[in-house]
Amino acid sequence: MTIRQQQGVISPCSRCLLRQYWRVAGTVWLDFDGTLAARPTMWASACLEVLDDLASGHNLSHKVLDAALSTGMPWHDPATPHDHLNAPDVWWEAVAVRCHEAVRDLGVQCSMEDLGLGIRRSITDPSRYLLFDDSLPALELIATRGWRAAVVSNHIPELSDVCDGLGIRPHVDWILTSGATGYEKPHDTVIDMALALTTAQPVWMVGDSVEADCLPAVRRGLRAVLVRRTDQPFEPRHDTLLAAVHAVCT
Repeated sequence: MTIRQQQGVISPCSRCLLRQYWRVAGTVWLDFDGTLAARPTMWASACLEVLDDLASGHNLSHKVLDAALSTGMPWHDPATPHDHLNAPDVWWEAVAVRCHEAVRDLGVQCSMEDLGLGIRRSITDPSRYLLFDDSLPALELIATRGWRAAVVSNHIPELSDVCDGLGIRPHVDWILTSGATGYEKPHDTVIDMALALTTAQPVWMVGDSVEADCLPAVRRGLRAVLVRRTDQPFEPRHDTLLAAVHAVCT
């Protein structure tokens, strides 16, 4: 098994392999959720739509489910690795157990297997995500200016498939997702893994979270920029991803 297989990293696409022969200016690490695309409260939404089929007549609201699923998932304690869940089926089984426990505690009975399969089907469907209007233009600008792009995200094991469906995959060299590695940002091991895959310096981390994206990079001597968030104190920051790329890839 290779290091990339052990880390759950998706290998570079053929288009990206050609870049190794070009002079590269640096690498931009991009967060996924909230930076390239979005699906707000996706776990509660997915769970609710599956319950509508499995437990017709239930009285659970989106708000109640969102609160019930706000703890106990693999990503809720980033300080604790979950590398024992770094196979997709095992990861999703853990998610199914937690979702089933949450709805059971709220008084709704259903099959854990059916609930888990339905949620997985919904969450892995690229069509359910909103790709920000400037994401693909920003990725194209990164390449045009001689930089490489990669995704470093807290997300599901199948993030590469989602990126492929959204048109992101051909623009990035590799994808590092916590559902495959067992480490969540801001855990320092995520930075270690990303650096091991990065062949062109300097590195900029671009994301919508100060705590998960920007500070971990800065603590390691890397550069970071906050995007799409005006409610978090960090500089530099930009309202759009495209504006951030214009500033970073000079």
